[in-house]
Amino acid sequence: MDEQAKGNPAKVALIVGLVVVAAAAAYFATTQASKPLEGPVVAHPDDTTGVGPQPFYNPDLPNLGVPAPGDPKFNVKVELDKTKGRNQFQFTVTEEHGWAANGVYVTIAHSGLQSKEGRGMDPNRTLEILCNRMWLDFGSELKHTTTVGAAEFLELDDWGTSENWTGTVTSYSDLTAPKPG
Repeated sequence: MDEQAKGNPAKVALIVGLVVVAAAAAYFATTQASKPLEGPVVAHPDDTTGVGPQPFYNPDLPNLGVPAPGDPKFNVKVELDKTKGRNQFQFTVTEEHGWAANGVYVTIAHSGLQSKEGRGMDPNRTLEILCNRMWLDFGSELKHTTTVGAAEFLELDDWGTSENWTGTVTSYSDLTAPKPG
């Protein structure tokens, strides 16, 4: 230390304090900071991928039949219910051959309704909805109900009736036909 620091105890204490802080920081950097971070422990007893079972996906579906030998013929019936002050749609999806499918998406579109014009308005807007409560099983109907808010169709003041809405299956996976025999 220089002569001036020896005579000033405050400067000595400051230098000693800085040395202690630097030593503590070096210790922390070499021990604590080098440890890998551990994520939260989440138990998923049914699945090893970290995602639990999904109701719209039957992992056994491909094993319950054979790959479908052609293109599907989906039919979608759309019903609009506005009785509770909401725009609630119910879709009934069937497949003419009786085939099954996982992860069915229905796209809804409107026609014959008066659309507002302006920035952000699209008179041909559609909305794709995942039927997330069930998969389409062999020879059965897939029923799905969802509420669609005004934000999804900004250009509509009047949503009309069920006749103003159509539905089309636009995506699916694991299209499966029943086993022959």
